[in-house]
Amino acid sequence: MSLSGSELDLQQTLERQWQHSVQKYEDESNKKKARETVPLVQLTTNAQRKFLNRNEKDKRGSIKEFLFLELLRWFKLEFFQWVDTLACDGCGGKTQNRGMLGPNNEELRYGAGRVENHLCSKCGFTNRFPRYNCPVRLLTSRRGRCGEWANCFVLLSRALNFETRYVLDETDHVWAEVFSESLGNRWTHADPCENAFDKPLLYEKGWKKKLTYVFSISALQVLDVTWRYSQDHAQLRNRRTKYREAMVVRITENVNDKIRAHNYGLDWSKITLRLITEYVEFLNNDAKLNARLKEEKWDSSGLQGRTTGSVQWRKERGELGDCSTSGSRIESNSNVFQIEPPPDATRGVANLTYNPGEDLYSFNSCVDEGLTSSSLYGWENGVYQSQNIFRKEEFDWKMVYLCRNPECRVGEKGVISWKFSLPTTSAFKFDQALIKCHSKLYENANVSLRVSSVRKADKKESLIEELDSDAEQVSHTIDLSSVADCSVILTATLSGGRGDVHWQHAQLFREAINQPSQNPLHIKLHYSHS
Repeated sequence: MSLSGSELDLQQTLERQWQHSVQKYEDESNKKKARETVPLVQLTTNAQRKFLNRNEKDKRGSIKEFLFLELLRWFKLEFFQWVDTLACDGCGGKTQNRGMLGPNNEELRYGAGRVENHLCSKCGFTNRFPRYNCPVRLLTSRRGRCGEWANCFVLLSRALNFETRYVLDETDHVWAEVFSESLGNRWTHADPCENAFDKPLLYEKGWKKKLTYVFSISALQVLDVTWRYSQDHAQLRNRRTKYREAMVVRITENVNDKIRAHNYGLDWSKITLRLITEYVEFLNNDAKLNARLKEEKWDSSGLQGRTTGSVQWRKERGELGDCSTSGSRIESNSNVFQIEPPPDATRGVANLTYNPGEDLYSFNSCVDEGLTSSSLYGWENGVYQSQNIFRKEEFDWKMVYLCRNPECRVGEKGVISWKFSLPTTSAFKFDQALIKCHSKLYENANVSLRVSSVRKADKKESLIEELDSDAEQVSHTIDLSSVADCSVILTATLSGGRGDVHWQHAQLFREAINQPSQNPLHIKLHYSHS
Protein backbone atom coordinates (compact mmCIF):
# COMPACT_ATOMS: atom_id res chain seq x y z
CA MET A 1 0.00 0.00 0.00
CA SER A 2 1.50 3.31 -1.08
CA LEU A 3 1.40 6.64 0.73
CA SER A 4 -1.17 9.22 -0.31
CA GLY A 5 -0.19 12.75 -1.30
CA SER A 6 -0.85 14.17 2.17
CA GLU A 7 1.02 11.28 3.77
CA LEU A 8 4.02 11.90 1.54
CA ASP A 9 3.89 15.57 2.55
CA LEU A 10 3.93 14.53 6.21
CA GLN A 11 6.95 12.28 5.68
CA GLN A 12 8.83 15.07 3.90
CA THR A 13 7.95 17.53 6.70
CA LEU A 14 9.29 15.16 9.37
CA GLU A 15 12.44 14.48 7.32
CA ARG A 16 13.10 18.19 6.87
CA GLN A 17 12.69 18.85 10.58
CA TRP A 18 15.01 15.92 11.40
CA GLN A 19 17.64 17.33 9.02
CA HIS A 20 17.15 20.73 10.66
CA SER A 21 17.76 19.11 14.07
CA VAL A 22 21.00 17.54 12.87
CA GLN A 23 22.30 20.57 10.99
CA LYS A 24 21.24 23.34 13.38
CA TYR A 25 20.78 21.97 16.90
CA GLU A 26 23.70 19.54 16.91
CA ASP A 27 26.24 21.76 15.15
CA GLU A 28 29.00 22.58 17.66
CA SER A 29 29.63 26.07 16.30
CA ASN A 30 25.92 26.86 16.65
CA LYS A 31 25.94 25.51 20.20
CA LYS A 32 28.93 27.66 21.05
CA LYS A 33 27.16 30.80 19.81
CA ALA A 34 24.08 29.83 21.79
CA ARG A 35 26.04 29.29 25.01
CA GLU A 36 27.57 32.75 24.65
CA THR A 37 24.10 34.30 24.88
CA VAL A 38 23.07 32.49 28.09
CA PRO A 39 23.83 34.09 31.50
CA LEU A 40 24.78 30.65 32.81
CA VAL A 41 26.27 31.84 36.11
CA GLN A 42 23.09 33.75 36.94
CA LEU A 43 20.82 30.86 35.98
CA THR A 44 22.92 28.34 37.89
CA THR A 45 22.92 30.52 41.01
CA ASN A 46 19.14 30.91 40.87
CA ALA A 47 18.70 27.17 40.29
CA GLN A 48 20.92 26.26 43.25
CA ARG A 49 19.06 28.61 45.58
CA LYS A 50 15.65 27.30 44.56
CA PHE A 51 16.87 23.71 44.71
CA LEU A 52 18.08 24.17 48.28
CA ASN A 53 14.76 25.79 49.29
CA ARG A 54 12.53 23.36 47.39
CA ASN A 55 9.41 21.97 49.04
CA GLU A 56 8.35 18.36 49.48
CA LYS A 57 6.55 18.08 46.14
CA ASP A 58 9.76 19.09 44.35
CA LYS A 59 12.00 16.57 46.12
CA ARG A 60 12.16 14.35 43.04
CA GLY A 61 13.61 17.16 40.96
CA SER A 62 17.36 17.43 40.63
CA ILE A 63 19.55 20.50 40.29
CA LYS A 64 19.58 19.77 36.56
CA GLU A 65 15.79 20.15 36.33
CA PHE A 66 15.95 23.38 38.32
CA LEU A 67 18.54 24.74 35.90
CA PHE A 68 16.30 23.83 32.97
CA LEU A 69 13.40 25.65 34.64
CA GLU A 70 15.58 28.73 35.03
CA LEU A 71 16.50 28.54 31.34
CA LEU A 72 12.83 28.25 30.42
CA ARG A 73 11.88 31.19 32.62
CA TRP A 74 14.77 33.40 31.45
CA PHE A 75 13.96 32.66 27.80
CA LYS A 76 10.34 33.67 28.29
CA LEU A 77 10.77 36.70 30.51
CA GLU A 78 14.06 38.23 29.44
CA PHE A 79 15.38 36.86 26.16
CA PHE A 80 12.68 36.41 23.54
CA GLN A 81 9.82 38.67 22.45
CA TRP A 82 6.41 37.74 21.07
CA VAL A 83 5.34 39.57 17.90
CA ASP A 84 1.75 40.28 16.95
CA THR A 85 2.65 43.33 14.88
CA LEU A 86 5.88 45.32 14.95
CA ALA A 87 6.21 48.86 16.21
CA CYS A 88 6.97 51.12 13.26
CA ASP A 89 10.69 51.66 12.66
CA GLY A 90 9.88 55.07 11.22
CA CYS A 91 7.65 56.74 13.80
CA GLY A 92 7.09 54.13 16.48
CA GLY A 93 3.38 53.93 15.71
CA LYS A 94 1.14 50.90 15.42
CA THR A 95 1.27 48.69 12.35
CA GLN A 96 -1.06 46.22 10.66
CA ASN A 97 -0.11 42.99 8.91
CA ARG A 98 -0.85 43.63 5.24
CA GLY A 99 0.28 40.33 3.77
CA MET A 100 3.59 39.06 2.46
CA LEU A 101 6.67 40.59 0.84
CA GLY A 102 9.31 38.89 -1.25
CA PRO A 103 12.37 37.92 0.85
CA ASN A 104 15.67 39.56 0.03
CA ASN A 105 18.98 37.70 -0.18
CA GLU A 106 19.89 38.34 3.46
CA GLU A 107 16.52 37.03 4.65
CA LEU A 108 16.75 33.96 2.42
CA ARG A 109 20.21 33.27 3.79
CA TYR A 110 18.67 32.69 7.21
CA GLY A 111 15.71 30.67 6.02
CA ALA A 112 13.07 33.41 5.94
CA GLY A 113 10.96 32.17 3.04
CA ARG A 114 8.11 34.34 4.38
CA VAL A 115 8.37 38.05 5.15
CA GLU A 116 5.34 39.82 6.62
CA ASN A 117 4.52 43.41 5.64
CA HIS A 118 3.67 45.31 8.82
CA LEU A 119 2.41 48.60 7.40
CA CYS A 120 2.33 51.65 9.68
CA SER A 121 -1.16 53.12 9.86
CA LYS A 122 0.29 56.52 10.83
CA CYS A 123 3.18 57.25 8.47
CA GLY A 124 2.73 54.50 5.85
CA PHE A 125 6.19 53.01 6.43
CA THR A 126 6.64 49.35 5.43
CA ASN A 127 8.18 47.30 8.26
CA ARG A 128 9.58 43.93 7.27
CA PHE A 129 9.08 40.99 9.63
CA PRO A 130 11.11 38.06 8.27
CA ARG A 131 10.08 34.69 9.71
CA TYR A 132 13.59 33.33 10.24
CA ASN A 133 14.03 29.57 10.37
CA CYS A 134 17.69 29.72 11.40
CA PRO A 135 17.98 29.42 15.20
CA VAL A 136 21.41 31.11 15.19
CA ARG A 137 19.89 34.19 13.53
CA LEU A 138 17.11 34.11 16.11
CA LEU A 139 19.74 34.46 18.84
CA THR A 140 20.15 38.06 17.67
CA SER A 141 16.67 38.94 16.35
CA ARG A 142 15.07 37.46 19.51
CA ARG A 143 11.49 37.81 18.34
CA GLY A 144 8.77 35.90 16.60
CA ARG A 145 5.85 33.62 17.25
CA CYS A 146 5.73 30.04 18.50
CA GLY A 147 7.79 28.67 15.58
CA GLU A 148 10.68 31.01 16.26
CA TRP A 149 10.34 30.55 20.01
CA ALA A 150 10.60 26.76 19.90
CA ASN A 151 13.30 26.80 17.23
CA CYS A 152 15.60 29.10 19.20
CA PHE A 153 14.85 27.50 22.57
CA VAL A 154 15.70 23.97 21.40
CA LEU A 155 19.11 25.19 20.20
CA LEU A 156 19.78 26.87 23.56
CA SER A 157 18.65 23.78 25.43
CA ARG A 158 20.87 21.50 23.36
CA ALA A 159 23.76 23.93 23.81
CA LEU A 160 23.48 23.36 27.57
CA ASN A 161 23.46 19.58 27.00
CA PHE A 162 19.82 18.95 27.83
CA GLU A 163 18.39 16.09 25.78
CA THR A 164 15.74 18.02 23.89
CA ARG A 165 13.20 17.31 21.16
CA TYR A 166 11.30 19.71 18.92
CA VAL A 167 7.54 19.05 19.03
CA LEU A 168 5.29 19.76 16.04
CA ASP A 169 1.51 19.99 16.55
CA GLU A 170 -0.56 19.95 13.36
CA THR A 171 -3.21 22.13 14.98
CA ASP A 172 -0.70 24.98 14.64
CA HIS A 173 1.64 25.09 17.60
CA VAL A 174 5.17 23.94 18.42
CA TRP A 175 7.03 23.42 21.69
CA ALA A 176 9.78 21.22 23.16
CA GLU A 177 10.34 18.12 25.27
CA VAL A 178 13.28 17.44 27.57
CA PHE A 179 14.35 14.07 28.94
CA SER A 180 14.31 13.98 32.74
CA GLU A 181 16.02 11.29 34.78
CA SER A 182 14.85 12.56 38.18
CA LEU A 183 11.19 12.83 37.10
CA GLY A 184 10.96 9.16 36.18
CA ASN A 185 13.29 8.74 33.20
CA ARG A 186 10.76 10.18 30.80
CA TRP A 187 10.32 12.84 28.15
CA THR A 188 8.75 15.92 29.72
CA HIS A 189 6.69 18.67 28.10
CA ALA A 190 8.28 22.15 27.98
CA ASP A 191 6.65 25.14 26.23
CA PRO A 192 8.90 28.24 26.06
CA CYS A 193 6.03 30.44 24.83
CA GLU A 194 4.10 29.76 28.04
CA ASN A 195 6.97 29.09 30.45
CA ALA A 196 5.17 25.78 31.07
CA PHE A 197 6.91 22.61 32.24
CA ASP A 198 5.47 19.11 32.62
CA LYS A 199 1.91 20.21 31.75
CA PRO A 200 1.10 17.94 28.78
CA LEU A 201 -2.66 18.52 29.11
CA LEU A 202 -2.23 22.29 28.81
CA TYR A 203 -3.53 22.33 25.24
CA GLU A 204 -6.43 19.88 25.54
CA LYS A 205 -7.64 21.03 28.96
CA GLY A 206 -6.37 24.62 29.20
CA TRP A 207 -6.52 25.89 25.63
CA LYS A 208 -9.45 23.61 24.68
CA LYS A 209 -7.63 22.49 21.52
CA LYS A 210 -8.84 19.54 19.50
CA LEU A 211 -5.50 17.85 18.95
CA THR A 212 -4.96 15.47 16.04
CA TYR A 213 -1.30 14.74 15.31
CA VAL A 214 1.69 15.71 17.47
CA PHE A 215 5.21 14.58 16.51
CA SER A 216 8.49 14.89 18.40
CA ILE A 217 11.68 15.21 16.36
CA SER A 218 15.30 14.99 17.44
CA ALA A 219 18.57 14.05 15.77
CA LEU A 220 18.02 10.42 16.83
CA GLN A 221 14.29 9.78 16.58
CA VAL A 222 10.92 10.83 15.20
CA LEU A 223 7.84 9.73 17.14
CA ASP A 224 4.07 10.22 17.19
CA VAL A 225 3.56 11.53 20.73
CA THR A 226 -0.04 12.74 20.40
CA TRP A 227 -1.18 10.33 23.10
CA ARG A 228 0.93 12.09 25.74
CA TYR A 229 -1.07 15.29 25.24
CA SER A 230 -4.57 13.86 25.56
CA GLN A 231 -6.58 11.87 28.08
CA ASP A 232 -9.62 11.41 25.85
CA HIS A 233 -8.08 8.97 23.40
CA ALA A 234 -11.42 7.83 21.99
CA GLN A 235 -12.31 11.35 20.84
CA LEU A 236 -8.74 11.85 19.66
CA ARG A 237 -8.91 8.78 17.42
CA ASN A 238 -12.18 10.04 15.92
CA ARG A 239 -10.43 13.26 14.86
CA ARG A 240 -7.41 11.53 13.32
CA THR A 241 -8.75 11.19 9.79
CA LYS A 242 -6.18 13.10 7.74
CA TYR A 243 -3.77 10.15 7.55
CA ARG A 244 -4.34 6.42 7.85
CA GLU A 245 -3.11 5.13 11.20
CA ALA A 246 -1.07 2.35 9.65
CA MET A 247 0.57 4.91 7.38
CA VAL A 248 1.49 7.15 10.32
CA VAL A 249 3.39 4.21 11.78
CA ARG A 250 5.03 3.52 8.40
CA ILE A 251 5.97 7.18 7.94
CA THR A 252 7.71 7.43 11.32
CA GLU A 253 9.47 4.11 10.65
CA ASN A 254 10.60 5.31 7.22
CA VAL A 255 12.15 8.42 8.76
CA ASN A 256 13.66 6.45 11.64
CA ASP A 257 15.23 4.01 9.14
CA LYS A 258 17.02 6.99 7.56
CA ILE A 259 18.07 8.19 11.00
CA ARG A 260 19.53 4.79 11.90
CA ALA A 261 21.37 4.63 8.58
CA HIS A 262 22.76 8.11 9.21
CA ASN A 263 23.95 6.99 12.66
CA TYR A 264 25.34 3.62 11.61
CA GLY A 265 27.10 1.81 14.44
CA LEU A 266 25.27 3.63 17.27
CA ASP A 267 24.02 1.46 20.15
CA TRP A 268 20.25 1.80 19.92
CA SER A 269 19.37 -0.25 23.03
CA LYS A 270 18.97 2.82 25.25
CA ILE A 271 16.68 4.56 22.76
CA THR A 272 14.64 1.37 22.30
CA LEU A 273 14.15 1.04 26.06
CA ARG A 274 12.98 4.65 26.26
CA LEU A 275 10.60 4.04 23.38
CA ILE A 276 8.99 1.10 25.19
CA THR A 277 8.61 3.28 28.29
CA GLU A 278 6.91 5.97 26.22
CA TYR A 279 4.43 3.51 24.74
CA VAL A 280 3.50 2.37 28.25
CA GLU A 281 3.03 6.02 29.26
CA PHE A 282 0.76 6.66 26.26
CA LEU A 283 -1.46 3.74 27.22
CA ASN A 284 -1.55 4.78 30.86
CA ASN A 285 -2.68 8.27 29.86
CA ASP A 286 -5.91 6.92 28.37
CA ALA A 287 -8.81 7.30 30.81
CA LYS A 288 -10.45 4.14 29.47
CA LEU A 289 -7.40 2.06 30.36
CA ASN A 290 -6.41 3.82 33.58
CA ALA A 291 -8.72 2.96 36.48
CA ARG A 292 -7.66 6.01 38.48
CA LEU A 293 -8.61 8.35 35.63
CA LYS A 294 -11.97 6.60 35.32
CA GLU A 295 -12.80 7.38 38.94
CA GLU A 296 -11.40 10.88 39.14
CA LYS A 297 -12.58 14.02 37.45
CA TRP A 298 -9.76 15.23 35.23
CA ASP A 299 -7.93 17.92 37.07
CA SER A 300 -7.37 21.01 34.94
CA SER A 301 -6.27 23.29 37.79
CA GLY A 302 -3.39 25.49 36.74
CA LEU A 303 -4.09 24.83 33.05
CA GLN A 304 -5.25 28.19 31.81
CA GLY A 305 -5.83 29.37 28.27
CA ARG A 306 -3.06 30.63 26.03
CA THR A 307 -1.18 33.68 27.34
CA THR A 308 0.85 34.68 24.26
CA GLY A 309 -0.56 36.75 21.43
CA SER A 310 -3.28 39.40 21.39
CA VAL A 311 -6.60 38.60 23.04
CA GLN A 312 -8.42 38.92 19.70
CA TRP A 313 -5.97 36.54 17.98
CA ARG A 314 -6.28 33.97 20.78
CA LYS A 315 -10.06 34.34 20.74
CA GLU A 316 -10.20 33.74 16.99
CA ARG A 317 -8.15 30.55 17.47
CA GLY A 318 -10.35 29.42 20.36
CA GLU A 319 -7.38 29.20 22.73
CA LEU A 320 -8.47 31.52 25.54
CA GLY A 321 -9.64 28.51 27.54
CA ASP A 322 -12.73 28.31 29.71
CA CYS A 323 -12.89 30.64 32.70
CA SER A 324 -16.57 30.06 33.41
CA THR A 325 -16.21 27.32 35.98
CA SER A 326 -15.97 28.00 39.69
CA GLY A 327 -12.94 26.66 41.51
CA SER A 328 -13.71 28.11 44.93
CA ARG A 329 -12.19 26.17 47.77
CA ILE A 330 -10.28 26.77 50.97
CA GLU A 331 -6.85 25.22 51.01
CA SER A 332 -5.51 24.78 54.53
CA ASN A 333 -1.81 24.33 54.05
CA SER A 334 -1.15 24.50 57.81
CA ASN A 335 2.10 26.34 57.13
CA VAL A 336 3.15 28.33 60.17
CA PHE A 337 6.16 30.60 60.55
CA GLN A 338 7.52 29.36 63.86
CA ILE A 339 9.53 31.99 65.74
CA GLU A 340 12.50 30.70 67.72
CA PRO A 341 13.81 33.30 70.16
CA PRO A 342 17.60 33.21 70.56
CA PRO A 343 18.92 31.64 73.79
CA ASP A 344 18.94 34.00 76.79
CA ALA A 345 17.10 36.69 74.82
CA THR A 346 14.55 38.87 76.61
CA ARG A 347 13.10 40.35 73.46
CA GLY A 348 13.52 40.10 69.71
CA VAL A 349 12.16 40.79 66.26
CA ALA A 350 10.95 38.37 63.59
CA ASN A 351 10.83 39.43 59.93
CA LEU A 352 9.02 37.94 56.97
CA THR A 353 9.43 39.36 53.46
CA TYR A 354 8.11 38.07 50.16
CA ASN A 355 9.60 38.77 46.72
CA PRO A 356 7.01 37.86 44.02
CA GLY A 357 9.52 38.19 41.16
CA GLU A 358 11.61 35.36 42.60
CA ASP A 359 8.59 33.81 44.36
CA LEU A 360 10.71 33.68 47.50
CA TYR A 361 10.08 34.22 51.22
CA SER A 362 12.85 35.31 53.59
CA PHE A 363 12.26 34.73 57.29
CA ASN A 364 14.23 35.24 60.47
CA SER A 365 13.49 35.28 64.17
CA CYS A 366 16.76 36.68 65.44
CA VAL A 367 17.66 39.72 67.51
CA ASP A 368 19.83 40.94 64.66
CA GLU A 369 17.20 42.19 62.21
CA GLY A 370 19.63 42.20 59.30
CA LEU A 371 20.25 38.45 59.46
CA THR A 372 18.09 36.24 57.25
CA SER A 373 18.09 32.76 58.67
CA SER A 374 15.92 30.89 56.18
CA SER A 375 14.35 31.13 52.74
CA LEU A 376 11.31 29.41 51.29
CA TYR A 377 10.60 29.11 47.56
CA GLY A 378 6.98 29.15 46.32
CA TRP A 379 4.26 31.51 47.56
CA GLU A 380 1.90 28.67 48.45
CA ASN A 381 4.49 27.05 50.71
CA GLY A 382 4.38 29.94 53.18
CA VAL A 383 0.60 30.36 53.21
CA TYR A 384 -1.51 29.24 56.15
CA GLN A 385 -4.78 29.23 54.21
CA SER A 386 -5.77 30.27 50.69
CA GLN A 387 -8.89 30.41 48.58
CA ASN A 388 -8.97 31.18 44.84
CA ILE A 389 -5.43 32.59 44.78
CA PHE A 390 -2.65 32.08 42.25
CA ARG A 391 0.54 33.80 41.14
CA LYS A 392 0.10 35.68 37.87
CA GLU A 393 3.01 36.51 35.57
CA GLU A 394 2.06 39.12 32.95
CA PHE A 395 4.45 38.25 30.16
CA ASP A 396 3.39 41.16 27.97
CA TRP A 397 3.82 43.81 30.69
CA LYS A 398 6.61 41.88 32.48
CA MET A 399 4.81 42.18 35.82
CA VAL A 400 4.06 39.63 38.53
CA TYR A 401 1.59 39.55 41.44
CA LEU A 402 -0.85 37.43 43.41
CA CYS A 403 -4.50 37.64 42.41
CA ARG A 404 -7.61 35.49 42.17
CA ASN A 405 -7.84 32.42 39.97
CA PRO A 406 -9.21 33.02 36.44
CA GLU A 407 -11.93 30.45 37.28
CA CYS A 408 -13.48 32.87 39.82
CA ARG A 409 -16.95 34.09 39.00
CA VAL A 410 -17.90 37.76 39.26
CA GLY A 411 -18.44 38.56 42.93
CA GLU A 412 -16.28 35.70 44.16
CA LYS A 413 -13.52 36.55 46.62
CA GLY A 414 -9.96 35.40 47.05
CA VAL A 415 -8.45 34.92 50.50
CA ILE A 416 -4.86 34.36 51.60
CA SER A 417 -3.35 34.31 55.11
CA TRP A 418 -0.04 33.89 56.92
CA LYS A 419 0.32 32.60 60.50
CA PHE A 420 3.06 33.25 63.09
CA SER A 421 3.61 31.40 66.35
CA LEU A 422 5.96 31.53 69.32
CA PRO A 423 7.01 28.27 71.01
CA THR A 424 4.24 26.86 73.21
CA THR A 425 6.72 26.11 75.99
CA SER A 426 8.24 29.59 76.08
CA ALA A 427 7.29 32.60 78.20
CA PHE A 428 7.36 34.94 75.21
CA LYS A 429 4.47 37.02 73.88
CA PHE A 430 3.95 39.35 70.92
CA ASP A 431 4.22 43.11 71.56
CA GLN A 432 3.49 44.72 68.20
CA ALA A 433 3.42 44.10 64.47
CA LEU A 434 4.55 46.41 61.68
CA ILE A 435 2.89 45.47 58.39
CA LYS A 436 3.91 46.91 55.05
CA CYS A 437 1.86 45.67 52.10
CA HIS A 438 1.65 46.92 48.52
CA SER A 439 -1.31 46.20 46.26
CA LYS A 440 -2.60 47.53 42.94
CA LEU A 441 -6.30 48.11 42.36
CA TYR A 442 -8.19 48.58 39.09
CA GLU A 443 -11.86 49.27 38.36
CA ASN A 444 -13.78 48.78 41.63
CA ALA A 445 -11.38 46.16 43.01
CA ASN A 446 -10.58 45.95 46.69
CA VAL A 447 -7.94 44.41 48.96
CA SER A 448 -8.80 44.31 52.66
CA LEU A 449 -6.36 43.30 55.39
CA ARG A 450 -7.10 42.10 58.87
CA VAL A 451 -4.95 40.95 61.77
CA SER A 452 -6.33 38.34 64.14
CA SER A 453 -5.13 36.16 66.97
CA VAL A 454 -5.67 32.49 67.74
CA ARG A 455 -5.48 31.30 71.32
CA LYS A 456 -3.43 28.17 71.78
CA ALA A 457 -5.85 26.74 74.34
CA ASP A 458 -9.07 26.64 72.29
CA LYS A 459 -7.80 27.71 68.85
CA LYS A 460 -10.47 30.41 68.72
CA GLU A 461 -9.75 33.22 66.28
CA SER A 462 -10.37 36.82 67.38
CA LEU A 463 -10.12 39.97 65.31
CA ILE A 464 -7.48 42.46 66.44
CA GLU A 465 -7.67 45.13 63.77
CA GLU A 466 -8.95 45.79 60.25
CA LEU A 467 -6.64 47.79 58.00
CA ASP A 468 -7.57 50.44 55.44
CA SER A 469 -8.98 48.53 52.48
CA ASP A 470 -8.78 51.36 49.93
CA ALA A 471 -5.09 52.18 50.18
CA GLU A 472 -2.65 50.57 47.74
CA GLN A 473 0.25 51.22 50.13
CA VAL A 474 -0.32 50.02 53.68
CA SER A 475 2.19 50.69 56.44
CA HIS A 476 0.64 50.15 59.82
CA THR A 477 1.74 49.35 63.37
CA ILE A 478 -0.57 47.19 65.48
CA ASP A 479 -0.48 46.77 69.25
CA LEU A 480 -0.41 43.07 70.20
CA SER A 481 0.35 43.44 73.91
CA SER A 482 -3.12 42.27 74.95
CA VAL A 483 -3.02 38.99 73.04
CA ALA A 484 -0.83 36.78 75.22
CA ASP A 485 -0.59 33.05 74.57
CA CYS A 486 -1.69 33.53 70.98
CA SER A 487 -0.60 33.04 67.40
CA VAL A 488 -1.01 35.94 64.97
CA ILE A 489 -2.63 35.71 61.51
CA LEU A 490 -2.54 38.26 58.71
CA THR A 491 -5.33 37.78 56.17
CA ALA A 492 -5.82 39.54 52.82
CA THR A 493 -9.16 39.38 51.01
CA LEU A 494 -9.35 40.24 47.30
CA SER A 495 -12.68 41.26 45.76
CA GLY A 496 -14.35 43.42 43.13
CA GLY A 497 -13.30 44.08 39.57
CA ARG A 498 -15.29 44.20 36.34
CA GLY A 499 -15.67 42.27 33.11
CA ASP A 500 -13.94 39.15 31.87
CA VAL A 501 -10.73 39.93 33.77
CA HIS A 502 -12.34 41.00 37.05
CA TRP A 503 -10.27 38.35 38.81
CA GLN A 504 -7.00 40.22 38.18
CA HIS A 505 -8.16 43.73 39.07
CA ALA A 506 -7.15 43.24 42.74
CA GLN A 507 -3.41 42.57 42.74
CA LEU A 508 -1.23 41.81 45.75
CA PHE A 509 2.49 42.66 45.68
CA ARG A 510 2.61 43.77 42.02
CA GLU A 511 6.14 44.43 40.77
CA ALA A 512 8.32 44.14 37.67
CA ILE A 513 9.51 40.60 37.00
CA ASN A 514 13.01 41.51 35.94
CA GLN A 515 13.51 44.50 38.25
CA PRO A 516 12.30 43.51 41.72
CA SER A 517 11.52 46.43 43.96
CA GLN A 518 11.84 46.42 47.71
CA ASN A 519 9.85 43.50 49.07
CA PRO A 520 6.16 44.49 48.67
CA LEU A 521 5.25 42.37 51.71
CA HIS A 522 7.15 42.94 54.95
CA ILE A 523 5.84 41.77 58.31
CA LYS A 524 7.88 42.68 61.40
CA LEU A 525 6.84 41.12 64.72
CA HIS A 526 8.27 42.34 68.03
CA TYR A 527 8.15 39.90 70.93
CA SER A 528 9.38 39.80 74.54
CA HIS A 529 9.09 37.89 77.82
CA SER A 530 5.61 37.94 79.22
